[in-house]
Amino acid sequence: MAWYFRHDYSARNDRKITELEMEMGENIGYAMWFKLLEIMGEMGGSLPKEKMKVVAYALRVPLDVLLQFVRICVRIGLLTDNDDEYINERFAKECAKIKDTSEKASNSAKIRWSKPEPDPKPELHPAPLPAPILPSPSQSEIAKPKKTNKSDSDNKKLMADVNEIVEAWNNTAKSCKCRKVTNEIIKAAKKRLETYSIEEIKTIILNYQTILQDDNTYFTYSWNLYEFLTRAKSFEYFNDDITVLSAKYRKFDADDSDGQKDGDKWNWSFPQPKEWDNWSIEERKTYIKNNCIKETK
Repeated sequence: MAWYFRHDYSARNDRKITELEMEMGENIGYAMWFKLLEIMGEMGGSLPKEKMKVVAYALRVPLDVLLQFVRICVRIGLLTDNDDEYINERFAKECAKIKDTSEKASNSAKIRWSKPEPDPKPELHPAPLPAPILPSPSQSEIAKPKKTNKSDSDNKKLMADVNEIVEAWNNTAKSCKCRKVTNEIIKAAKKRLETYSIEEIKTIILNYQTILQDDNTYFTYSWNLYEFLTRAKSFEYFNDDITVLSAKYRKFDADDSDGQKDGDKWNWSFPQPKEWDNWSIEERKTYIKNNCIKETK
């Protein structure tokens, strides 16, 4: 029987997935992880160590590549070594929930179909009564279709979008959470929705909070939701790939030692050439690497 598990729409921006792709290569780590989850689901929610060869064949990768991939997943916290198997606690709970729901549905169906059918009642066919003769309705009595209020529909859609924005903000913010949706916030959100889709706004919020909370970046401006929505270039600053943003705002390379930081020269400026908007992500990364990373002695 086909089944499915919930997949976070922002999984590509998860820090563990980002680290996995840094180790395995862009898109390779992401693809292998979710293919592995599908196989684990078919195996009952875990990855038995005795089945590693079978899993490697199912993924169409060499066994040593799979073993390296699993070791990385354990190290960064995507998998847990549980004696004779590897598990992901969240995914295991999801599989258990699916199994429980399936068993309940199956038991309900068995109970329903095991009940004896009642004896059919004899059908009676009384003689039909003559149709009553009714007076013709006047023009004023004819029902007219109700007009829908477009304004009400638009307001409901706006408030639904605003609630999604507030939820995305509160789910990612460590401080300055939105406790009350004011008219000012609604107006600011409505103005942003004229330019950006709801999904783009949620991604920009996630990018801002990721950079703000990353100790390896120098960006420290902590805004509340209203300030973030109304600042002139807040959306422009964070409407980009998270990899590009991390390089743009980072303090130092991950392999820098403390002794190197004080003596090195830093290039904090980030001039964007005219061609920036037309460049691909890879072209932007190359530009950042060549022009915006610190100069070593």
